[in-house]
Amino acid sequence: MAHPRSRKRPASEPDVSQELPFEAAFAQMQQVIEQLERGDLPLDGAIAAFERGMALAQRCNILLDNAQLRVQALEADDTGAFTLLDIEVDA
Repeated sequence: MAHPRSRKRPASEPDVSQELPFEAAFAQMQQVIEQLERGDLPLDGAIAAFERGMALAQRCNILLDNAQLRVQALEADDTGAFTLLDIEVDA
């Protein structure tokens, strides 16, 4: 049973954070953090900003996980068995 104060996003309010590239999601998350740190939002605004920040953080984590998977490679050994290798990427 849901908590009586829990709020679900209405169907008319899509979560656009799930469409953002990493850089945009990260920049927006930083803006949300700055808003929350200022402490000048009313309670409802702070809760909405927190929820938005969490959605953006989740988006960033998903994109980072997907990027990590793309940086792995399969290498065949002498017996024909494959080994999953992590490829080091210079940042």
